[in-house]
Amino acid sequence: MKRSAHLLAALLLGLTAWSSAPAASHAAAPHGTAPHVAPVARSYSDFVRTWYGHTRHLRIRSDHTAREVVYSGCCDHVLNVRYRLGHAHGTTRRGWLHARVTHVRVFDPGLIDNPPHRGDRGRFRVRHGVLTDPFTGTNYCTIHAGQTGACGA
Repeated sequence: MKRSAHLLAALLLGLTAWSSAPAASHAAAPHGTAPHVAPVARSYSDFVRTWYGHTRHLRIRSDHTAREVVYSGCCDHVLNVRYRLGHAHGTTRRGWLHARVTHVRVFDPGLIDNPPHRGDRGRFRVRHGVLTDPFTGTNYCTIHAGQTGACGA
């Protein structure tokens, strides 16, 4: 009786571990490599913060909106952009956010060649704490990544 109880417990533990394991991709992978599995966002809140660069910032809010403010040097206000953010994928180490431009105000047209336009769609990409804006090509950093100099002075 004890032996069958131990076997049943082991079987149940095995099934529990198997059912809670992440699903693997069924895509074919080259011999000797692991199949690619896209990172899954732990939560949209992983991206909610103020991302910084030299004389600029991008604030991502919990209501799925973002506001970008860009200056050139200390005193020349270049532009403000507002976004509506969609799905988040991955984490701040490696991930992306879908975005749509909802408002653009250009303060100094001579300082930006191709500003975004209302309705533009794209993806903010994040690699190792550095977020790249697809509309302006500007980089923004988490505080930790900013210490590496990846986002300006």
